[in-house]
Amino acid sequence: MSIPAFPPYAHSPEIEMWLVVGSERLPLAQVSRDSLLLAESRELPPQTTGQVVVTIDGRRICRDVILVSGVQADTWADFI
Repeated sequence: MSIPAFPPYAHSPEIEMWLVVGSERLPLAQVSRDSLLLAESRELPPQTTGQVVVTIDGRRICRDVILVSGVQADTWADFI
């Protein structure tokens, strides 16, 4: 059995995600509608403000956020 080839119109978008806090750009491992997971272990205090930035094939989407409880190392952080 062979693996079917992708059709010529198949596309895997290039996706980048990060959190901007002050002058820092922190890579994201995952992001959802109301929470995020940093790619690298890091802690941030409660009420930290920042901006979640996601680019999909060069198209940028930005959202201002408040990390209500801050960020604990290697855990999901909720934002509003």
